[in-house]
Parts: sequence; structure tokens; C-alpha cells
Amino acid sequence: MKNRYFNPFAWVTLFLLTFVAGCKEDELDFAPTTLIFNSLSDEVFMPEENPEEFYTFITEVEMVNTKSSVSTTLEYEVTGLPMENVTVTPLEVSLSPTMTIQQVEIKVASKGTNPGMVGSVKLTIPNGDGYLVGSTSETNLGVYNLSLNRNGAPPTDPQTWLGTYMAEDNNEPYYVNIEADNGKYYIRNMWNAREGGDGDHPVEIVFESSIKAVIPGDQIVSDWKNHKTNGDQMVTLNEGEKVLEFVLRLIADDGSEFSDIPTKYTKIPDVDPTIWLGTYDVEDNNNPYQAEILEKEGKYWIKNFWNGFADGGHFVEIKFNNPGEAIISGGQVISEWEGEYVLAEDVIVSLDEDEMQMKFTFGVNHPTDGPYEGIDATYTKDLSNSEIVHVDLSSNPLVSDADNAWYGASETGHQFGLFFNTSTDMGETHRLSLENWGGRVIGRMVEDAVDPEVVPLLSFIDAGVEIGANSDWLENPHHDPDGTWWSIPFVASPKYSENFGKTGYVAMELSSDDGSEIYYTWIRVEVAQDGASMKLLEYAYNKVGNPIKVGQKVS
Repeated sequence: MKNRYFNPFAWVTLFLLTFVAGCKEDELDFAPTTLIFNSLSDEVFMPEENPEEFYTFITEVEMVNTKSSVSTTLEYEVTGLPMENVTVTPLEVSLSPTMTIQQVEIKVASKGTNPGMVGSVKLTIPNGDGYLVGSTSETNLGVYNLSLNRNGAPPTDPQTWLGTYMAEDNNEPYYVNIEADNGKYYIRNMWNAREGGDGDHPVEIVFESSIKAVIPGDQIVSDWKNHKTNGDQMVTLNEGEKVLEFVLRLIADDGSEFSDIPTKYTKIPDVDPTIWLGTYDVEDNNNPYQAEILEKEGKYWIKNFWNGFADGGHFVEIKFNNPGEAIISGGQVISEWEGEYVLAEDVIVSLDEDEMQMKFTFGVNHPTDGPYEGIDATYTKDLSNSEIVHVDLSSNPLVSDADNAWYGASETGHQFGLFFNTSTDMGETHRLSLENWGGRVIGRMVEDAVDPEVVPLLSFIDAGVEIGANSDWLENPHHDPDGTWWSIPFVASPKYSENFGKTGYVAMELSSDDGSEIYYTWIRVEVAQDGASMKLLEYAYNKVGNPIKVGQKVS
């Protein structure tokens, strides 16, 4: 495997070895023993509410270029909080040729700390007999800084919150949208479930961190008595599930108030009309026949609507506006059998993505025959030619944890699977891994306890992103000649906890038995809040090797 670090002291060693090439072997013991920190800085976020809790972080001291054992006592300095709030274990570091890395735990108590940037803890490797302390011309590798931040959580990317949400408040459930405009973010349709609507006002929301947002006060929410937000509204965010919760407080022009309205917004997956393109088997009040959904100039059309008699094959526009629902506008001509038949009114279409089925009831007007009412229709997509294989395990997901180390799943030649990885030399208690036998993955390379930047950490990817030959792939070192069990791609671990408590999509390549065919694959997983387990909820791949969009279930 690759060397763990670019180490300037190795070049010094090489020079010494060259210089003394003619010397006796025992004279080569002068190669310098060097101690360094494997990471030089980190930041810990603590909750704003300041409970009396402890937060733990791990760094590592490594010995390089050694033939003997060394011991030293680390020094540490605390700024911005009481000294008794910090413990460092162990301070006494002992390293040898058989144990060249030692973990050091920093435990910080939140008690008595102030909001914002609390302070820092600085660890230093002191100079000592028998070793050097690593440094370069620009960096001291013998100093580690831990910043302490009581803003509650790292920042969030507001762009990831854009989309459609199901709203629950003191009305019947309805839809709201979060939109962006000139660098600001707005909730559109807040508290607006009334028939006919009461003012489609944009209400600003400010995303402060991954767990908190604020809806500023004095913003118009409803034309009904000009209700406005009554003071700033504190919003709790669940970034993994994309859920916003707050208690809505409103005040009208006449001073009357609506107080303490529990409100919850749950993000709905973005609508992708392209999955509905294709041929359908139709059941209505005609003999069974087929219709087709097509796209033309950015609009979507049903060809052959209500056409069991082959009487025109008209294109009827269908609009995919909200998840699980589409609209066919009234007034469209659907048949020319003995005069024009037109849809009597707008038709609400129920969409079932799991079954790829559309159901609706419609009425038809005719100038002489009068109306046809209450016609039930079911459109079922013909999937016989679909390139996509989709497997839904959400009702009975595969689980990987300390008691269930391995679960495999796939229909391609090489399986992939969940792996609760406890292989030695990782420098961690476990990793929540996804094994795919060396296929490429999308993510970033991160440090391992043994070799640097050789372990792929899988990234969560937004729905709708295309996965294919031109994606930003990482090579997977697991099945390289020097590959090891601890180099399997992973989703989360105690050291890399950014995906704890989140559900999301990851991407990888699967292959045929002989490796000649590549199948682009997305997998949806759920990581437990404490990072102790992971569930495999569903996955899909393109069985003929074409690209696939994240979340796509049919072609």
C-alpha cells in the first residue's frame, strides 16, 4: 500500500543511508526516530442547550523511522474553559517497532461553557531523548489543536433543503415548498391549506446549522386578517430525514393571536416525470388496450387516452406537479367518435411508484350524447423491457451490526453487501462498510490507522443525479494486490461520523462474474443515530450497463 505520509525526515534518512553506504551495518542505527500527530486540527460541536455531558475526540501519535522503543509525556494547554473540563488519556505515550501508533483520547465536559466558540485544547509532543519531533518548513507535526464550538452543530447546505414538503399543522395535511431567491431561502404556502388559498406568501427561513433554523418575525403569512409571524420562530432540523419542526405563533392586525401551533414539514422526494414515460396496459370502460406517455418540448402527454375504439389517438396533457399525484386538465379533446368528446373537469391522478400504476376517475362531455360520468381508469406500466432492476427491502431491511456482521444482496455476478467491519489495524472499534469486491465507488479517500488516504468513505448523493461512466469515481483498493479487509469502502465509523443518524443514497459499480460487464448501482441505506448499525433499504442497477439516476426504479 502507499506510505502513510510524505515525510521529509525520510529524505534525511535516505541521505544518511547513501552517505554511510560503505559503513558497517550497526552504524546505520543513527536514522532518526521521529514522533508526529496523524491529524493536526479538528473541531468539536457541542449542543447549544449546554447539558452536563462529555464529548470525546481521538487523535493519534505515530512513530516513524525507528529501530527502538521510545516514551514521552504529552503536554496540553486549555484555553476558554475550565481546566477541570478537560481530560487527556493517556498523557504517557509508549511506542515500539511493533506498536508504532497510539491513540490519545480528549474528553471535554460542556458544563459551564458559553455559546459560540468556547475555546481550544492544544496537545504538544515535547522534545526528548532518543527521538525528534516532526516538522516541515511550514508545519509543526508535533502540535495538535482541537477547537471547541458550542453552536450546537456544523453548518448545513441550505440548497439541500430546497423542494416540496408535506405540512402538518392545525389544518388538513397540505404541501409547502422551500425555494431560493437571490441568496435567501423562503417557505412558500405556509399555513395555507384553506380552500382557495389565503395568500401564497414567501416566508423567509434562515438556516443556522445542521440542527437549527430561524423564521424571522413580522412576516406576512396569510391575507386572512393579515396574519404575521409573531416574533422569531425557532425551527429544529433533522438533516438526515429532512424534517423541520417548530411551534408557529401568529398575530393579526387586530391583535388577535394564534399561538402554539405544532408544525411539522417532511420533505417529499423530488418528482421525476421521466420515470412515467413508456407503454401502459389500460383498464377503463372499454376493452383492454394500450396507451403511451411521451415527452415533447418539456411537457408530458398521454397518447391514446380513452381510445379502445381507435378513434383519434389524441395527445392529452398530464402534469406531474406533486409526489404521488398528477393532474389531467379538463376541456381536452379525448375522442372524435361521433363528435368531439372532452374531459368534463380536471382529473386528479394517483401515482403508485412501487407498482408503476396510475389510477383516476374521469367524466366526459359530448354535445349530443350528454355526459359520461364516473369512469374508473387504471394504467399499469409495461416493464417487460425495462433496463432497471429495482429491489425494495424497506419493509424488511437487511441490518448489519455487532450481532449481524454480514448480509449479501444482488442479482449480478458479484454480490455486494453490508459488512460490520471489525478487522484489526483500522484504529477504530468498527466501520459500517459496503463490500462490492473492488468495484469503483463515489466518495472521498480518508485516513486509515495503517496507511493514509487509501480507504473510500462513501458520500450520500442527491436523488436524480446520473451515475455512469463519466461520474467522479474512486478506485477501490480492497482487491489490489496489497489490499486488506480494513480497506473496504464504508459509510460511517466512530472517527468519520458525519452520516450518523442519516438516510441516503450511495453509488458504486457492480460487475458480472467474469468482470466483463459493469452495472451502475445506487443503494439507499440508513445509519443509526449512534452509528452502531446500518440498514439496507433498497437498491437498483442498470442491467445492460447504461447510466442510472439515483433513485430511479424503472427505465
